[in-house]
Amino acid sequence: MQTRINKKIESPLPVNELLDRADRGDAECQYWAGIRYLQADGVTEDLEKAYRYCSAAAEQGHPRAQAFLGYCLSKGIAVPQQPRLSVQWYRRSAKQGYAPAQYSLGLYYLQGRGVKKNIRQAIHWLDLAARQGDPDAQLRLGQIYHQGAETVQDDGRAYPYFLAAAEQGVAEAQYLVATLLGQGSGVDADQIEAFYWLDRAAVQEYGPAVETRERFDAFTLFEPAEAELGPIPLDHAVPLRHRTIVVMQFLGRPCLQQMAKDIHDFVTLHPKNAAVGYRDIAALLAVANRDGEALLPFAGDTQLLSPAELDVDEGGLDLFWVVKHYPCEWDGQKFPVAIWAVITKEEREQGEDATRMDTLVSWGRDYIRQLQTSGEGIDAGRLEREANEVRQKYESNPVPFSPAEMVLAKETFQLLDGVLSGTTDYKKYRITLNVVTATRWGVPACPEPSVAIAHGRPRENASRGLTPDIGFARLKDGDVRVITVGPVPGTDLVQVVTLEDYEPEGHPVDSFLWRYSLLHIPAAAFRPDRRTFKWELLWLKTHFFWTASLVERQGTARSMVAVWQSQSLSEGHGADVTATEHPLPEALESTDDAVLEHVRHWQANPLPFTPEEMDLLHGILSLDDDFTINDARLILAAYRWGRLANENFKEFFPELQLKGKVQRVSQGGGLQFPAKGLINVSSGPIPSLAVDRNPNSGRLLVVSIEDSSQVQHRNQAIQIPALSLFEIEDCLFIAGLEDTACAGNA
Repeated sequence: MQTRINKKIESPLPVNELLDRADRGDAECQYWAGIRYLQADGVTEDLEKAYRYCSAAAEQGHPRAQAFLGYCLSKGIAVPQQPRLSVQWYRRSAKQGYAPAQYSLGLYYLQGRGVKKNIRQAIHWLDLAARQGDPDAQLRLGQIYHQGAETVQDDGRAYPYFLAAAEQGVAEAQYLVATLLGQGSGVDADQIEAFYWLDRAAVQEYGPAVETRERFDAFTLFEPAEAELGPIPLDHAVPLRHRTIVVMQFLGRPCLQQMAKDIHDFVTLHPKNAAVGYRDIAALLAVANRDGEALLPFAGDTQLLSPAELDVDEGGLDLFWVVKHYPCEWDGQKFPVAIWAVITKEEREQGEDATRMDTLVSWGRDYIRQLQTSGEGIDAGRLEREANEVRQKYESNPVPFSPAEMVLAKETFQLLDGVLSGTTDYKKYRITLNVVTATRWGVPACPEPSVAIAHGRPRENASRGLTPDIGFARLKDGDVRVITVGPVPGTDLVQVVTLEDYEPEGHPVDSFLWRYSLLHIPAAAFRPDRRTFKWELLWLKTHFFWTASLVERQGTARSMVAVWQSQSLSEGHGADVTATEHPLPEALESTDDAVLEHVRHWQANPLPFTPEEMDLLHGILSLDDDFTINDARLILAAYRWGRLANENFKEFFPELQLKGKVQRVSQGGGLQFPAKGLINVSSGPIPSLAVDRNPNSGRLLVVSIEDSSQVQHRNQAIQIPALSLFEIEDCLFIAGLEDTACAGNA
């Protein structure tokens, strides 16, 4: 938006007529009057008038004026910077189909400015703008998929966006098209087309393109015999451009006319070599004329080779397995266990951290289970020594993904891409890596004999064609969602990896299956099911428990609400700490010893989630927003254990004062919980989630899910933090507004 607003925009009417119509309420003229005052076009520059005129047009629904207000509020033109209000105006304009506003709104979501960062929403709005031919949106979408920082790196998706922007003259896009064509990344390699786009970008003086063209146009001595491209009528090294060598290697044959042109250009620059150079030119052109060679490889009708014939690597990332530490605690002893992790070649070279998987190195799991069943004590020292040894071993010798595992990863990601709803590409990438890791390193789990029940008659070769597929494994006490990863060699069984926890009621924890467990089941026990589903809802088969965690803040011990799930409780892993303080019993003084004793009590006696809390968890995860399981647990903790924040803010916002029982619900009596919306206080709206109603007062219980904007009150900056619990009148809650943020970054 900024790059366009600074360009001179010509208004369609003379100044006097334009201002007259604007003052009489014509929205189109109000917009152009604002542009005139912004650009000092026929009038004296007046940013306040520019804002006022465009504000009047925007209130009438003028999409370009709405986008202009979004720009002013973003940059602080005539008004203070207000990113959240800027988002609202951009959204109004974008919903009317105005491409520049869609582009700007996409950037806000991409950067997390004024809204919570949301790559899915960013791609949605950028794609709408790109489909309308917006070159900036096309370039940015290409960058998202090319760089892979916010989603899975995919040059196949990036290339069409880069090409669309390049065709509109965007120099950076032209350079990136040349790069992908030259590398054969996401598109069939074509060095001739690559140089065409490189030249177009360089003509516009795009820095990287100019530098690259200079490198390719540099001359080097070329030995014909070393190229292995067939007979060339020269027996000595000749000066050729680097780009000519690249094209010859790409085509797999000499380009005699281009070689002649290069020699001609070289001897023009270096006349002392002219005699030998012209003899070489004559020899090359004679053979080219005899063989009927096309004039130039850049313009001739040349049959190019396919990427497969050129041995172009289309495998994408180079992936490796290494080992990381995973913290555990039993009987008061803390120690690490070894767990698999995945890292790319580029990440290793840049010293970045590997991505932890959910599959333990086998020795760690076997040893821990042996200790659990035998009742022996934990040898924390031995565990830590062995974990260090394993990590060091794979740090120096990482295990590369095999070609078959790369194929499995690619097919699994494509499968997940088609069935997962509201899930980012990065999360699909993480799930994919976990599935492949479990396939390679997981030990087949057998929680109970005959855990898999084969319904119907076994099919001949039933395991074929099941790699990968998604569906359900029929187990003894219910179905569990799985992905098939191939047959078990030499048997009629199929290997599957679970995508959710399997925790049947009435069974010991040791018999549970956690997600990413490897199972061998009869082929007939697998039921394919490719219906769309939401990944976060798979957590609802997990057992959750309330506990407490000790946190030190400013030298004082604090008890914080934490959540254990059955897997972490069973394996001795730490609980997930929330942002809500765990209240001490009124009888206890808030001393460090009392807090420590309180935490120990809760860790020894975790409290299961109630059915009502599980229903609320389900409701939060089912909302249209991309709420994660972590978001839901944070919100649930604030509701279940948080103290009402009304008292903290009633001095600044009188509407938050509690005044007796509500006799009659003013509005929204049929509100279904949870409900997205806004708390409408004098400081401005606060994105929130209504989770319940106080049965005694009749008021709504609402949890804020985003920090409010700071407001000044008596020279004091006031901000309502996310995950604050309020009890409010119905009239203060505005339900059903779109794009309220999640609490995940609180």
